[in-house]
Amino acid sequence: MNGLRIEWSGKAYGKNQRLGRSRYGGFYLNKGYRTFQETLVWQMVLARCQDPAWAGPFAKGIGVRVEVWVHGRRDVDSLVPVILDSLEKARIVDNDKHVVRLEVKKNSKKRGEEDRVVVCVGGRR
Repeated sequence: MNGLRIEWSGKAYGKNQRLGRSRYGGFYLNKGYRTFQETLVWQMVLARCQDPAWAGPFAKGIGVRVEVWVHGRRDVDSLVPVILDSLEKARIVDNDKHVVRLEVKKNSKKRGEEDRVVVCVGGRR
């Protein structure tokens, strides 16, 4: 079985960075966060369309492996909900509660390099 592989290079936004505050005290959805999530969703949809076996959404036994290259002090646990929500929006899974295996690996990047996120989805049913 072939899995789906999605790659992102650029600033990776976590759930803690999704909201900004306007000068009048209100909140708005951060443009960078929205771009990050929308790009992930479109890359997932494109990868799904290229492989007819992934016509989903699937409701059982999805495994997800995430590999992230970020600055050493950055916390990666806020990226996981964004990635799982993107899987739902791309209709790869019905609900992220059906992800039965989740592996996250953090790698350090060098100063001046862009963040990088690689998501591999497999093990359905």
